[in-house]
Amino acid sequence: MSLRSKLMVTVVVLISSTLLLFAGVFVALQHGIFLDQARLKAEAFLAGFELQAVKSLAGGEADEIESLVARVEGRAMADLDVAFVSVVSPDNHIVAHTDLELFGSLVSDDFSLAANASSKPLSQLVRRDWPDHVLLVSRPVETSVAGQTPIRWGTLVAGVNMARLNQEILFALIKILGLTMVLAAVGSLILSRFLIKGLVSPVRRLVSAAGGFAQGDFSVRMGAEKDQEFRLLSDTFNDMAGRIQVHAQGLEQQIQLRTGELEVANRNLSSALDKLTAANFRLEELATTDCLTGLANYRHFRQVLDQELKRAERMGYELSVVMADVDHFKNFNDAHGHLAGDGVLRQVAQVLSRRLRQTDLAARYGGEEFALVLVGASDEEALKVAEDIRLQIQNEPIVGEETQPQGRLTISMGVARFKRDGTEGLEDLVQRADRALYEAKNQGRNRVVQAP
Repeated sequence: MSLRSKLMVTVVVLISSTLLLFAGVFVALQHGIFLDQARLKAEAFLAGFELQAVKSLAGGEADEIESLVARVEGRAMADLDVAFVSVVSPDNHIVAHTDLELFGSLVSDDFSLAANASSKPLSQLVRRDWPDHVLLVSRPVETSVAGQTPIRWGTLVAGVNMARLNQEILFALIKILGLTMVLAAVGSLILSRFLIKGLVSPVRRLVSAAGGFAQGDFSVRMGAEKDQEFRLLSDTFNDMAGRIQVHAQGLEQQIQLRTGELEVANRNLSSALDKLTAANFRLEELATTDCLTGLANYRHFRQVLDQELKRAERMGYELSVVMADVDHFKNFNDAHGHLAGDGVLRQVAQVLSRRLRQTDLAARYGGEEFALVLVGASDEEALKVAEDIRLQIQNEPIVGEETQPQGRLTISMGVARFKRDGTEGLEDLVQRADRALYEAKNQGRNRVVQAP
């Protein structure tokens, strides 16, 4: 082979190898940039969706959540194809999904499970048959107040179709390969020593610029080149680098702006939710609590007893009701006044609260009369609880109790166990316990009587 041919082959191989290296670096860099853009857009989309969904999740408004998800099905946002949106509850149940068949099911994929366990947004590229890759992005739905633990309402998970992104990268690769072939053909015709010597420095500058660009330095630019071919490549590279830099900076500024707006909106929403929660809690407390003793009131007692009766009948467990009345309470009020009588009722309420379990309920039925709901208590267990309470109140030091007929303040109690034979309702059970209470009164007070 002649020297001319060797030089031609050397030039062609050198140019082709260098440009292919640049093409690979550029395509890999462009793929990473496009992927980051898709991820940031998806996160911005979920952040906007979170503002609409957090109120519904906090309020348990399942229909509103499903409506929000249905409206984003098949939605495209600034070149972002949303394949699906899923709303996952803290206990890993799907409370809303663009695929209605998945509603109510447990999440099973690793990404959704990891996202629901993480306090930060996650992303993952799922590779399928090219070009149908899917980018999975998550965002926790939380409300937070400075200095307090954030309240986690659930997790948003979105899938983004990456087909268009991969096709754009393919088209870019084809263009770069086409340009590489043209430049290689031109280079094969240039065999002079001067051109070959002049080839080394531009290629080195190109490799250096491409390497710096691949490391994330978007300010890298090619210098002015003397040869037309390298000038064209340098201008193309610089134009591409400038466009990507401007786009990346603009996207970053936009994300920072939107992030600030979302933070302000989230703080305002958190403050409103805290006030609403406190108000609702106070209203619930006022509606269910006796203001004098702090026990459940008559209305709440009947609601809880009705629920427990249905559960006991359905699930087959024991349930007992105890009616209690402070003995000679009118005598105590007449001797010491109503303020002292109120103090006695509060002391009795404290004894009841100390003796009962968390699953039981103590209520002020009216006046000096109290009612207990003992969940899962048999005859023997209910009698033991009632007898313990009677003894504790008998031994409880109470100011002024020496004026009582027996020299101490006592209580009478009637116990009735629920009959799960379909013949007894709430009123029947309470009346049986009440009759047992009056039998205890008739037998001399300060005793417990079990209803037949």
